[in-house]
Amino acid sequence: MIRKDLFQEPENFHYIDDGIVDPRKGILEKLQEWILPEGTIVCFNDKFEKRCLDESAAIFTEYKDWLKSIQDNFLDLATPFWGYEYYHPDQKGSTSLKTILPIITGKNYKNLKIQSGQMANSEFLRAKTESMSENERKEVEKNLIEYCKLDTYAMILILRKIKGWIEAGL
Repeated sequence: MIRKDLFQEPENFHYIDDGIVDPRKGILEKLQEWILPEGTIVCFNDKFEKRCLDESAAIFTEYKDWLKSIQDNFLDLATPFWGYEYYHPDQKGSTSLKTILPIITGKNYKNLKIQSGQMANSEFLRAKTESMSENERKEVEKNLIEYCKLDTYAMILILRKIKGWIEAGL
């Protein structure tokens, strides 16, 4: 998802390899194409995202310089929640994106076939390793794209709320 302005509608990008056992090189190639050294990379848990990228670049070393060029561009939206600078009783101790999103925005994952990162990983692996019809594979890919789209859009919605709170002096 690329945005030049926080309140513009996002431009979405997705990549699911077609048949490659290890998709990391293709993912890195697409990310390098889409993420420039300038700009902000909004995430929820930058340590996890950076670790995944670093582990991938350790194997595919041609991406190390690019990854180094974007390392300082991450904005971790989990920080105010993990540090309890913001806490809502409905969190019940949880600081996950799936908990925070409905509390702050009213949106949730309940209407999606894939509702968690763990489920997304399982479905991705199932599509890559198990025999299934082309229609079933396309359905899994559609569900993965819908999940990932909400996962990334959730961060935009949360960032908009935080920006509004700051501007309102809350």
